[in-house]
Amino acid sequence: MDPSSPEQDQIWLSATRPAEGLCVVHVGGELDMLTAPTLTEFLARALASQPRGLVIDITEVTFLGSSGLRAIVDGQHLAGEATRVALAVTPRSTALRSLEVSRLVELFTHFPTAAEAVAALADHSVHDIRGTELSQREHPA
Repeated sequence: MDPSSPEQDQIWLSATRPAEGLCVVHVGGELDMLTAPTLTEFLARALASQPRGLVIDITEVTFLGSSGLRAIVDGQHLAGEATRVALAVTPRSTALRSLEVSRLVELFTHFPTAAEAVAALADHSVHDIRGTELSQREHPA
């Protein structure tokens, strides 16, 4: 990312490899039409090594617009069949609310922290399961 670009102040990205074959992409700030392409490119680079598991950590995202949602879905598509994808999304957050309103929350296995997502991917407990009832547990009727 060009440090002089306007989106520098709106988003930050980093990647870690907490275990063999696992990658965590940490996203923070505003994820909107200006910053979503940056995330998509970053995810493509992270997936180039073909990890068996990818966690997209959006616990530090303060705004998640429709373009940001699309970037996350694109990341799952880029991962293909060989890479299991999980989201880390804070309960009661604006990011989780955006996923719920768009009904995209049903497409992802999600956990309240990146550490929990990594643990699930590391012990192979995440397969093709979509949604973990987090929204129902954390938002009682």
